[in-house]
Parts: sequence; structure tokens; C-alpha cells
Amino acid sequence: MNKKQISETILIIDDDPFLVSIYETKLKLEGYNVQIARNGTDGLRKARSKVPALIMLDVLLPKVDGFSILEELKKDSATKNIPVIMLTNLGQKDEIERGFQLGAEDYLIKAHFKPSETCVRIKKVLAKHRKGFTLIELLVVIAIIGLLSTLAVVALGSAREKSRDSKRVSDLRVVQTALELYFSDKNAYPQGKEAILGVGNYLVLCDDGSGGDGFAAGANECNGRVYLDAVPSNPIPGGTSYRYTSEKPFSTYTVKGGLEGTVGNLSGVVTASPSGIQ
Repeated sequence: MNKKQISETILIIDDDPFLVSIYETKLKLEGYNVQIARNGTDGLRKARSKVPALIMLDVLLPKVDGFSILEELKKDSATKNIPVIMLTNLGQKDEIERGFQLGAEDYLIKAHFKPSETCVRIKKVLAKHRKGFTLIELLVVIAIIGLLSTLAVVALGSAREKSRDSKRVSDLRVVQTALELYFSDKNAYPQGKEAILGVGNYLVLCDDGSGGDGFAAGANECNGRVYLDAVPSNPIPGGTSYRYTSEKPFSTYTVKGGLEGTVGNLSGVVTASPSGIQ
């Protein structure tokens, strides 16, 4: 009677009837299905027709030797992933190395391993190749996925923050350029005190032709040159509104804004003026 129902199939390719009988009995007691092939040709056919979970392979076989079988198995896409344990009396160093080079998972000398010991090695190899996850492995995978998801969200949030901050610095430079053009024509900066740019009457920077403050709510209020047809506003969330100040004699100005992080050597509250951004 089986100790447990494993249902995985093991193919034994060996021409020693006594050894095959022992391993067939032992593996069935362990709950495995067992197939037998007594020569290399039959072994290849059975491996390809009903792909087993594992192959136990002798080297000295009729028709086709074990090394040639292993080589053929690893060339075939249908059988290349079947784990193979070499179970043989050949134990020279070069023979063992050849087995591993051709793709064997393990190389056991018949005289050195009892059937119970061989079954332990079989179970280790099958556990390594078995599809699916144990509960612990699944929990580890879930934890890793959760960690990666968290890192991805953090990275995305950081990238968005940097993008907003970069736009804020760029906005201040755009406003600076427009104000300098205005000053070049008017010899003065537009008037304003803690005026929030990009809203209300501070949507457009232009010459209204009447000596006004230079900012307007729309292009239809501009009678002369337009210096900035869309005054930028702070991108949200985060940061602070751009606040413009210029008072008599309107020979200088400040535009203040706030960053969420750092751009270059700028952080926190930044101030644009005729002398630059700091």
C-alpha cells in the first residue's frame, strides 16, 4: 500500500532486472508512478511519449548509451526540462563530469547508495523542479510583490514630485524673461503686491496701452505688445502659489514660490528677481 499519493511519474531506464525491481517497488511504496525502459531506444520513446517528472538513467545500456540519451533529451524542447539522475556503476571523475556537463541533476554510483538514500535525492530534485509554490514560498512571493509595488508607488510619487518642482523652476524663468522684456520697453516692472500669478487679473502680461500695471485677465484687455499670453500658476498638489511683488519705483520685483523637494541647489521657498533665482 502506498505511503502517500504523490502521482508523479518516474521513468527508470536500466537493463538490470534485479535493481529495477528493487527501485520500482521502493518508488511505488513512496507513492510514485513508475515506468520501466530496459534499453536506450525504448527509454527515449517513453520519455517523449509521456513526459515523466524525473528520469533515473543508467549509462551502460543496450542500443543507446545513457550519455547519448541524456544529450538527446536536452536537445529536445519537449524533454529538456525533465530532471535526470544518473544511477550507474561508472564512477570515474571524467564520467561524472560528463554527466553534469550534459545536464544531469545528480550522479549516483549504484554501489554507494541504498534505495532509501536514492529516494531522498529524488525528492530533493523533484522539489527543486516541481511547478507551483509551497505556502511559505507563496507568502514570500506575495511579500516581494507587495514590497515592489510599494517601491514602485514611492518611485512614481517621487518622479511626479520632481517633475512638478522642475516645472516650478521653469515657470519662474519664463516669468523672469517676460518681465525683463517688459522692463526693457517700459523701464519699469508691472505693479503688484503679493499678487497670485495665473489667476484673476494676473493671467496675461502685456501692454494695455494706458499705463496700467501690465498684467491683465485676458488678451482682449491688451492694446499693445503681449509679453506672456499665459502666466503660469503653481502645479498642484504641493508647492505654493507664485506671488508677484513690485512697488514704487517699480525698479525691481520678486516672484516667490515653494518647492516640494530639491531642484539643483534650490529647495523650500525660492525667489525669482532681476538678479536670478535663489
